[in-house]
Amino acid sequence: MKIKLFTVFSWILFLSCAAQKDNLQQDNVLRIAYDLTIKAQSFEVDKLGRVFVVDNKNQVHLYGPDFQKLYTYNSNRLGQISSIDVSNPQKVLLYYNSFDVIVLLDAYLAVTNTIDLKQFDFTNIPVVCLSNDNNIWFYNPSTFKLHKIDDQGNEMTTSFSLVDQNLGHVEPIQILESDNKVFMNDPNVGILVFDNLGQFVRLLPVQDIKDFYLDSKTLLFKRNDQFYLYSLKAFAERQIQIPSDLNKVKLKQVRIFQDFGFYLDNLGIVRRKN
Repeated sequence: MKIKLFTVFSWILFLSCAAQKDNLQQDNVLRIAYDLTIKAQSFEVDKLGRVFVVDNKNQVHLYGPDFQKLYTYNSNRLGQISSIDVSNPQKVLLYYNSFDVIVLLDAYLAVTNTIDLKQFDFTNIPVVCLSNDNNIWFYNPSTFKLHKIDDQGNEMTTSFSLVDQNLGHVEPIQILESDNKVFMNDPNVGILVFDNLGQFVRLLPVQDIKDFYLDSKTLLFKRNDQFYLYSLKAFAERQIQIPSDLNKVKLKQVRIFQDFGFYLDNLGIVRRKN
């Protein structure tokens, strides 16, 4: 009988502690003033300070700098959006890697072009991004090469094989171009840097990165639920100081635009002056 009572008491104590923990987490969330309340997979901020959000229903929403909703793109025929590139505010790129399909949108989130890479004999393409000259970069694991094509699928540039650099084993999950350099992330290897002709330049030894973002001469990335800045000049990293009221929530992404930091968690986006 005593054993049964002890078991019941232990179970009640466990439930009480769990409830207190949930209440504490809820209190932390309630104290956060969200600029935008939305359940989102990811978001990006363009050069105009506008915010693009991919929500949990696979819709893309565009908000002005004041977080007023402007436009929405809604199409589920290609499945999950694997990446979004807003480096050109007039030409937004969506990539669906399950189908090797690129969708290009204008400033109003209206479709301007759809590119099926399979039509050009490119399949199982893991990562795609816009180039500074309004063309498209992607990595082809079949040839171990970086390719640049135009909107019609015409080949513009092709790199040498990464096998020549002993990097033929890379499995990239993200790619971006900034300041005429292409940055491609493989969490197990690091970030590969290419010049504007697609030729390999160097490997940045930053690993275990699930998401990164380029801000001028600085790389912002997430590792093990912490966020860091990596100087592309000094080749050194430092941890970002997150606002104190956001320390208790699990942040998915951080972006920087001018003097502001944008923080995404499971319930929305918070913008804070740095």
